[in-house]
Amino acid sequence: MAHFLKPSVRDGAERLQDFPDRRGRGALPSRVVRPGLGFLAAPFIVVCALVMAAAYVAALLDGIGANDADPALFSVVPYGLAFEMAEVAVGPDTSLADALDGVAEQIARSVANSTDDGLREATGTAADALADLAAALRTGNAASIVDAQAVAVELLQDSMQRKEAALEAFFDHQSSRAAQVERVVLGILMLAAAGLICVLGLFRREALANARRSQAENRVARLAYTDALTGIANRTRFFDTLACALANSDEVTVCLLDLDQFRELNERRGRALGDAVLRDLAQRLSRAASNVDGHAARLGSDNFAVLLPFDDAQKVAIFLKRMSDECCQPVSKGNDMVVPSVSIGVASASHLPDGIAITHESMIRVADFALNAARAKESGNGVAVYDTDMESSFVDRKTMVEQLPRAMADGALEVYLQPKANLETAEVTGFEALVRWTRSGVSVPPQDLIRIAEDSGLILDLDRYMLDHAIGVVADWNRRHKTDFSLAVNISARHVFQDDIVAVVADSLEKHRMPPELLTVEITETMELGNWKNAEEALSRLRALNCRISIDDFGIGYSSLAYLLAIKVDELKVDKSLIDGIESGESLPILEAVLHLSRQLNLYVVVEGVEREAQAECLIKAGFIHGQGYLYGRPRPAIEWLADVTYGVTDPSARDEPLPKVLQPRLAGTEAL
Repeated sequence: MAHFLKPSVRDGAERLQDFPDRRGRGALPSRVVRPGLGFLAAPFIVVCALVMAAAYVAALLDGIGANDADPALFSVVPYGLAFEMAEVAVGPDTSLADALDGVAEQIARSVANSTDDGLREATGTAADALADLAAALRTGNAASIVDAQAVAVELLQDSMQRKEAALEAFFDHQSSRAAQVERVVLGILMLAAAGLICVLGLFRREALANARRSQAENRVARLAYTDALTGIANRTRFFDTLACALANSDEVTVCLLDLDQFRELNERRGRALGDAVLRDLAQRLSRAASNVDGHAARLGSDNFAVLLPFDDAQKVAIFLKRMSDECCQPVSKGNDMVVPSVSIGVASASHLPDGIAITHESMIRVADFALNAARAKESGNGVAVYDTDMESSFVDRKTMVEQLPRAMADGALEVYLQPKANLETAEVTGFEALVRWTRSGVSVPPQDLIRIAEDSGLILDLDRYMLDHAIGVVADWNRRHKTDFSLAVNISARHVFQDDIVAVVADSLEKHRMPPELLTVEITETMELGNWKNAEEALSRLRALNCRISIDDFGIGYSSLAYLLAIKVDELKVDKSLIDGIESGESLPILEAVLHLSRQLNLYVVVEGVEREAQAECLIKAGFIHGQGYLYGRPRPAIEWLADVTYGVTDPSARDEPLPKVLQPRLAGTEAL
């Protein structure tokens, strides 16, 4: 599987950084979180402040010491020796005089470099006084010695006091500077602490901002690649992953899935249940895909896709069986439950026809052709694998979808009638309107026409077309020929939920001046009972017009007999499937139960699909009166049936001449597209 999971270059510029995981929630590209400008500036400012403060402290500390002090303050001055020698100088003494000269010279040198003029002058005077005392000692004059001694002692005391004062002033100054350093250091510490707090605060704010920004960016990236409703990969991610896989291998299979009748589910049961079905189905597909190292995605609405890393037919078939079984399990939401069905189109890269480039676009296109073929299967849960014949048929189908609106606008859809008859006498009691379309000389099968109209969203327009044209043909005939033929027109169950259905019927009746009691609106019994209750208001308004309401194909839909008690109708049309076994007696008990209940509810009953005399006889014996089927006439152009019944033609095939011009249809066009 390593080759399947490699990233590939997309559009020559971007490389997928991470392959999505099996649930479609793959890792998103990593993002680098960069600090903001404010976060970078704050530490820079704090560091600069600390550096300047440190320089200032260094300058202060450099000033605390002896380097900038007066040198004389810390020089050794022999004051004590000088005092002692001066005090013992009482008589002539040459040796003492020599010693005093030495002390005087030493004292003079101690202040020679002093920056304190007063101290230098006082100490110099004291040294001179000692020199005078030495000179007096040499002369031996007692009076001179005493006077010189007194002067020398006094000046020595003055010099010593000045030096002590200078020292005290120096130490006071140094103490002041030390205190200043302490304050500065404390300030630096406080500034550092404040800066640290500021940095931490900025870091926290920046980290939170980056986290929020990263979360927002990751959320944007996730939304760009993830479906918001289901949580699995979206269309963009699936296409990227498919392109990635095809770049490394052609052993790839694409499965497109579509929920059958999802629009009707939303309209009749509500979007909440529809969303629950989508979410549940997405998780089922993810689990199924993950079991085979595949990848599931929601492409939009009720469309899903699964990418398989293999194209072996047997392995694909096994996967499709498991996936189909898994998808068709019931989904519940509250008290509501629905059993989904899916149509699946399959295309394998290695099985594409020659000449088709293997790209993610071509893979999706051919898988979509297969999906259209799967949708065409009436039973639902259809699976179709792409082949070239399929593409040809669906190109034609697409053309039909494009041509159908023009056909209705041009009146090219023809109204056919099939009679309802008395089972015993074969007397025609009314008609059912059927639509036919001849296109390029070829008649489109009715079931295909209806399916195309439903799938393309044109079924409501087709209903309006048939109501208008069928009522117009029969009303015009009744008016011109003084007849009172009744008419039954089928409308889609979807139309019952449209606000305009009553107005459409009323407008057609008024436009063509047809008595409402001659019109029966047939609705197929394929809606669930709860939705019939929702449609009761529209049905009641139709009955208020004096129209009749009929349940068509009774017996093949939901809960059958329960409908007779849930809604008010006038007629039941028993489906053909219930009389297929009547000759053997197999379905007779069911038919008798339907007939008994219908009589209790005063309902008109018509049995559909009567094709053989034996069936008619069994129905007559069971008590049924009215029937419809090939035994009493096949669908034919409206004017032909109206003319035959009006003029008593019992064998239309024996008619040698075409209908007179006056009897030709005036509203239903017969030209082919």
